[in-house]
Amino acid sequence: MKLAVHIAIGLAAVTAAACSVRGTDIEPMPLTAPAAFDGSADPALASDQPVDAWWTTFSDSRMTALVEEALQRSPDVRQATALVRLARARFREEQGSNWPLGGASAAYDHRRSQAVAGGVADADLFDAGIDASWEVDVFGARRAAITAASEEFARERALRRLTLVSVAAEVVLAYTDVRGAQTRLVVARDNVANQESASQLTQQLLTAGRGTQLDVDRSVALLESTRASIPPLVAAESAAIYRLSVLVGREPQALVTDLRVPDILPPPPDLLAIGEPIALLRRRPDVAAAESAVLAAAARAGVAAADLFPRLVLTGGIGLQSFSAGAIDNRGPRFGVGVGVTLPFLEWNRIRQRILAADAAAEAALAEYERTSLFALEEAERAITAFVQERQRFGHLDLAARAARAAANLARQRFQLGVDNFLTVLDAERVRLEAEDRLAASRVEVTRQAASIFKALGGGWSEAERLTAAQLSDDDQARLRQVVKVQR
Repeated sequence: MKLAVHIAIGLAAVTAAACSVRGTDIEPMPLTAPAAFDGSADPALASDQPVDAWWTTFSDSRMTALVEEALQRSPDVRQATALVRLARARFREEQGSNWPLGGASAAYDHRRSQAVAGGVADADLFDAGIDASWEVDVFGARRAAITAASEEFARERALRRLTLVSVAAEVVLAYTDVRGAQTRLVVARDNVANQESASQLTQQLLTAGRGTQLDVDRSVALLESTRASIPPLVAAESAAIYRLSVLVGREPQALVTDLRVPDILPPPPDLLAIGEPIALLRRRPDVAAAESAVLAAAARAGVAAADLFPRLVLTGGIGLQSFSAGAIDNRGPRFGVGVGVTLPFLEWNRIRQRILAADAAAEAALAEYERTSLFALEEAERAITAFVQERQRFGHLDLAARAARAAANLARQRFQLGVDNFLTVLDAERVRLEAEDRLAASRVEVTRQAASIFKALGGGWSEAERLTAAQLSDDDQARLRQVVKVQR
């Protein structure tokens, strides 16, 4: 027996030295990026590293509170957290499989038989022992499986960080939509008030014999058109509130009473730190997740390749037997060791196909990694360019709105003096309404684009992860109570 064990181990060692599982040679490509973003020369942008808790730079305490609440209560965050715990459990399970398996056993057997001299004989047999087996990781299959599970665990952690970034950004965008709709509503209602005054004036002039019915009808038409712009804005405000309520893990109407009270639109910070493109790739959670997916797929290919080689399993056991519970050793101990070697040569074709499939999966993961990296750069470039151009547009719209307001005031004065007809007033009021509404919409868009830049930069997950660290606890009972409390 000892000779067989030594021969088997020696053959396995020689084979392992000659054949080492490598799986696939696919590895993530080195990160490459331009030296600076295309629009980084704009005076509103800085090359410093982005602020971690970027939502606080909008200086709106209500927004900050909603972001933190969403990070704690969002179903998306809770789901991502559960997937991290799942991946962590599988990784630890995979680690444990690299150790010997076995257990203790105990048995009792009672037998009754016919004695030779006549009569009946009873016999009791007590058996207790420990058995174990261990598959020696000769070709690295177990190490590759552990590496794959580790990378899958890292991928889920990165995906959770991506969820945290996305939830924070979606809250900021939804909150911006709420305040933006309210800002536009203020403009629309102010215009309604101005046009109501103009309509009353035309009616008074008609009564005094100085006006015409045509002027009255034109003023009413403009007034009702302006009033018609209000319901869509109210609907947009409500939709944004409903969205925001769901993002923080509440029912859609939970924040209606609170957020229907108008408040100012939070402006973006005067200077946005955007950092460098290469730092963006290192920071973005989706790029990290895609990289871990490549490494996991490459390791899984190694696991598949290991099936081509023999498996070596060592077994052993020790136990005691007795005819009496009080004298467990009266039959003496029993023990044994064994060596098993299996070689699935009849399944080599199937194994080869599994290896090819694993290699293809690794290639697909590599392509996804490259696509994710390029998309990250593209998203950031688009967000930065949109922000820079919208700020320039806002400046022009501001000048246009100022000029339109001055023209409308002058047209009304000239009409009251009888210099111009009311058609000139109506046209000036229409231009003023459009200019002020576009200005308000642009102000909203500037804030939205600033939030989009922060989202594209992939920052904020470090602070968000600190705020939600307790969710990753292994305390299942406490977590269960928390889930039940939330559901109630």
